Amino acid sequence: MLWYSNARNAVMEINLLPWRNEIIAINKKLFMQLMMIVVVLAALFLFVASRFFFAANAYSKSYIETLEQAKITLVRNISGYLNDKKIHQELAARVVTLRQLRASRFYTVRLLNVFTKITPHGVFFTKLTRNGNVVDLSGNANSNLLIAQFMKLVDASPELDVISLQKVEKTEGANTIVTRFDLKVILTMSDNELNAEKQKKKIEIANPVQSIKELRDEKDRKIENILKTGSINSVKPKSQ
Repeated sequence: MLWYSNARNAVMEINLLPWRNEIIAINKKLFMQLMMIVVVLAALFLFVASRFFFAANAYSKSYIETLEQAKITLVRNISGYLNDKKIHQELAARVVTLRQLRASRFYTVRLLNVFTKITPHGVFFTKLTRNGNVVDLSGNANSNLLIAQFMKLVDASPELDVISLQKVEKTEGANTIVTRFDLKVILTMSDNELNAEKQKKKIEIANPVQSIKELRDEKDRKIENILKTGSINSVKPKSQ
């Protein structure tokens, strides 16, 4: 009985799972590795999330700054456009004034040219004033016949017409007798008609459509001539 009890005690002390400690150690090691992986993944997730958040925040800030800059640029462009528009209006008004002055200058020059052409020899002007379409002339002539001839030439001119002869008087000098006269003349062609006539002549002289048509016709004629000469040259060797 004693032996049996000792044997029983000996059997009870036998370790039936000799690899349990190693399995526990392996499981602990796997658990620690899994925990490390989880921690690393969590850190990576936080890093990516923070990067995305801060990138979105930076993009929003840059977008807002760009909008503010665009707003400032737009306001600046609008103010510049308004200033430029005002300047353009002033320049347009000046251009219109200059055109009117140029037209009146050309008309005055033409008027003087007309008087130069129709004034007979022996008639001299001492004063010429223009008020609208009315021209007042004062001058001297060697005889009344020259004054009558001058009035006929004024009536015959398409730009002028005699209104009335205001005054005719003779003045005696040292050796000559001079007839002084005051004549009122009206302009039959206004500035607008003169400008329209100039513009019409300019269009007739330099018409781009007509010029292009003439160039095309000339080019077609040259091509036809080249084709004709080429066909003649190609036929001649065959006849020989």
